Amino acid sequence: MRDRQARIRDGLNARAVVVGSPRYLGSGDGWATIGTTRISVSMRLAVRLHGRPPYAIEHTCRAPADKRPFPGQILPVLVDRSDPNRLAVDWNSCPTLTEHANRLIERSRGGQ
Repeated sequence: MRDRQARIRDGLNARAVVVGSPRYLGSGDGWATIGTTRISVSMRLAVRLHGRPPYAIEHTCRAPADKRPFPGQILPVLVDRSDPNRLAVDWNSCPTLTEHANRLIERSRGGQ
């Protein structure tokens, strides 16, 4: 969250669900090119802020390629208190795609 979080000085921690399929920008076929560590992504989010009804926004940001968002994923976000349409995703707290896949495999085997 280094780049956007620094600009959100008075933020609220929240969760945002990725609604639908994110669009990966600038890659032609929708995926990051090999060797790219960060990708630009545009996604529709349903933001859940404590004590307020959920609301939907379109959000564009740069994400680590190994943590690119997927439909249904719940992302930790920091929401600007004065403008709830402004937020930053806490990519450091998100699992990599491999970590997420391993958790699903473990759950399917009956593990917690």
